Amino acid sequence: MRNHFIRSLAALQSLGVRRELLKTAEDSVLTGREMYNLGQANQADAHQANAMLQQHRLQVLKAENDVRRHLVELMALVGLDMVDPPLEGSLASERELIEFESVYAQLIQSSPEWLAASAKLREDAATTVRQA
Repeated sequence: MRNHFIRSLAALQSLGVRRELLKTAEDSVLTGREMYNLGQANQADAHQANAMLQQHRLQVLKAENDVRRHLVELMALVGLDMVDPPLEGSLASERELIEFESVYAQLIQSSPEWLAASAKLREDAATTVRQA
């Protein structure tokens, strides 16, 4: 259930970011039109800005659909039927980030496979010394 909540929350935050990018694309289209009217840009630039605007609109629609899908999955899991469920929370973790070197050292020291391989290596080295 926690994973579904986190996915729903992430989808909501992603939708917010997509909407901000859409506003930026709309501003870019206006700027492109103004530049075209002043002769500082050609028609291809204006068309490219329009194409980017349409792409951002599609991304917002996709993000909205993702939010709906994740919310429906979460509500089905919880057993509630709400029209617009309020989600509150943060995706920021309260845990410390894992440091690779410390985890790697712990793995090397306590891994049964590593210990078995190390013992086999010492055994083979001793055998090689005796045969020489």
